[in-house]
Amino acid sequence: MKKILKYIKLLILLILINQTIILISNDSIRKGWWKSNSVNRFNDHDFLELDSNLNWNIITEKGKKSGIVHLYVGEKLLISNLTLTEWYFYENKG
Repeated sequence: MKKILKYIKLLILLILINQTIILISNDSIRKGWWKSNSVNRFNDHDFLELDSNLNWNIITEKGKKSGIVHLYVGEKLLISNLTLTEWYFYENKG
């Protein structure tokens, strides 16, 4: 049981660190031109331009919250819909 709690704490720490990185790197994410690398696309968008519709890690479309940025590592972006049922992987192409 102690091992499981240790892993949960580590996971929470990694999530918090990544969310802080997303907050700090918000301008880099907004300036990117993101292209989907898989068949699975966020709201059927092949390309994402998050210049005005990214507020911290929440993606909005037409004023409605539609997705969450979960992971940002340099040129790669992992996002999901709000219910966390679908996940999308994008790469910076611009």
